[in-house]
Amino acid sequence: MPANEAAPFSRRDIRQSFSRAADTYDRSALIQRQIGDDLLRSLPPLSGSILDLGCGTGYCLSKLKAAYPDLGLIGLDLSQQMATFTRQKGIRRIVCADAHHLPFKSQSFGAIVSNLVVQWSASLDLLFAQCQRVLSSQGYFVFNSLLPGTLIEIEQAWLRVDSGVHVNRFIPEDELCAALNRSGLQIRRIEQRQYRFYFDHAREAMLQIKGIGGHNMNSARQRALTGKKVFQKFIHHYEASRQSRGLPLTYQILEITAQASDK
Repeated sequence: MPANEAAPFSRRDIRQSFSRAADTYDRSALIQRQIGDDLLRSLPPLSGSILDLGCGTGYCLSKLKAAYPDLGLIGLDLSQQMATFTRQKGIRRIVCADAHHLPFKSQSFGAIVSNLVVQWSASLDLLFAQCQRVLSSQGYFVFNSLLPGTLIEIEQAWLRVDSGVHVNRFIPEDELCAALNRSGLQIRRIEQRQYRFYFDHAREAMLQIKGIGGHNMNSARQRALTGKKVFQKFIHHYEASRQSRGLPLTYQILEITAQASDK
């Protein structure tokens, strides 16, 4: 494969990355919260129990609890540290498990909500099949995913430095939709959104990415530490994208509402 492409993410790398970020996630996740708020505003009328798939530190779970006080809520996360952190905030029904192997009976949930998790999947077919299995008849799966073009400013700056993989490769829309169709989940709504955030300093932008566990986890990434001179070259090229509001970070988001088939 070309030098600037990469194989799927390692589940172990993802677990370790988000576990290390558990203590800093809430302080760094302003971007993820804004994106999550927009996802929650798109929810159709819900009934039955709700699963927050990849609940992280419980931000969306808390919002769901406030919006649906009479519905059963369960959070699931791959990281034990994230699950523990969320329980300490008073949200008790948290399960530590892999979304590709959901530890729930079939037709357990009326809805699944997932904010910025699907892009880390190593197998969309397995993930979506599990969602279809645990959803009740006509239950909703409402999620978003990062698209190619996310962090484009970072990617372009690094391309002027070397040919290595420095930005995560995300799943394109056509692959997401094809996998949903194979699973039996029917797409009811699909929408692309672009978010652009600005930072005063390059290191601030990089710390924002690292602080939420979303730094480069491509399997083809360089494992050795980046040298100071090389990093300064990257900073120089990233500065070329500076605008009046600061250094931009762009996030390309796909929102999808899918519905389970009759059972």
